[in-house]
Amino acid sequence: MTGSSFPFRLREPRSPFSFPVLVECGDAIRRHLARNISDSGIFIDADPPYELGAVVRIVFIYPGSDVELTAVGEVKHHECHPTMMLGECVDVMGVGIAFLKFEDGVIKPAQQQLAS
Repeated sequence: MTGSSFPFRLREPRSPFSFPVLVECGDAIRRHLARNISDSGIFIDADPPYELGAVVRIVFIYPGSDVELTAVGEVKHHECHPTMMLGECVDVMGVGIAFLKFEDGVIKPAQQQLAS
């Protein structure tokens, strides 16, 4: 684990949902799997990880609803965590992102990109 944001990760309870997200950083848009979410942030699998301090846009359907959200957040920490894949435990790199703000409106192209 790198970064100095240990208090950020423990600040609020997290809901352990797994769901797809789109992350825009600079000119690139990448798909990822979110591992958990809280009122203040989200943790996503990202290998290679985004740089600490990077500001990203995250588009996702909030788990258990039809609400599509777009959040702007800052990468606060990197973490390698064990995950079961095809019956084997493998290490997966991920990033913790603190929400800075939520954007108004619904971004229709994001839903199309998730489906493709």
